[in-house]
Amino acid sequence: MERELPEGPFTNPASRYLAMLRAAREFGLAHTEIQSIVRRFPTPAPSDELAAALASAIARGWVI
Repeated sequence: MERELPEGPFTNPASRYLAMLRAAREFGLAHTEIQSIVRRFPTPAPSDELAAALASAIARGWVI
């Protein structure tokens, strides 16, 4: 049985990791805050927990 390979830009863990970091920066997180969050998670294996932590930090910075 052949295994189908996933397609798309984020099938590579390193690409997904870099995309998360770029998105956090583009949404206005400071470099120092991104660094402090990323240090809690192993690299370059991005996880849903890292994405959630970055999203939470972004949400805290928004004033509506």
